[in-house]
Amino acid sequence: LHKLALAERAAGPAVLDASTDLARRAARARVEVLMDAQRPQEALAAALRLVALSDALAGGDDIALRFEARQRLGEVYLRLGDKARADALFAELGRPPYSEGGVGEVLLSRARLRQGREFINDGKLDEAEAVLTGVRDAMTRAFGPNELYAGGANMELIDVHSTRGDFAKALVAARAAAEAFATSLGEQHFYTLNAIVSLGGVELEVGDAAAALRRFEDAQPLARADKNGAPLLAAIDFGRAKAM
Repeated sequence: LHKLALAERAAGPAVLDASTDLARRAARARVEVLMDAQRPQEALAAALRLVALSDALAGGDDIALRFEARQRLGEVYLRLGDKARADALFAELGRPPYSEGGVGEVLLSRARLRQGREFINDGKLDEAEAVLTGVRDAMTRAFGPNELYAGGANMELIDVHSTRGDFAKALVAARAAAEAFATSLGEQHFYTLNAIVSLGGVELEVGDAAAALRRFEDAQPLARADKNGAPLLAAIDFGRAKAM
């Protein structure tokens, strides 16, 4: 936040001038920084400003600009627990003019990843699988199987398949997710560790306790070193107890 404040100060009055793209980019940066800092209430004001600036600067023509701003606002609402507003925004993004032709397959797919999670939360597994498979396939076509959002889609598909009891499919998704995150983020990143722990859990379900135990034991010291690793450590301890 300190670095962001210095950058805004260095940019001068243009940051506050709603007629400039610099103001829009500054608002987007502020949303990202505040969300990373776990300050969603402050991020909300920046996200609302981002939507207003994007609409004004796009002039109704640049659909992708307007789409991205609304996607970020929806994510802020979700973080605040305002599911009704988030759902309304994501539903809006699923209708024209926010179509694949208007915003591009990649941007649309990233928004649909969140939609897939909401379908899972609502128990709509068929809808979730359709959306998430589409996201995975689109991102794989565009960037390869180890792209970050392809990994995210596979993580969500683990839940879909596991809830149905189809652990063979869940295993395929878990392996793909762990590989994608390890490749795109590194082996020590929280997302990678989370995927590895999930993979170990699925391996337990298919009866491969030895493989699961190796996953948990490899992940344990890395999870201990991660400042957000407490829930992973709890899952690892539970998994190790089942595997032994």
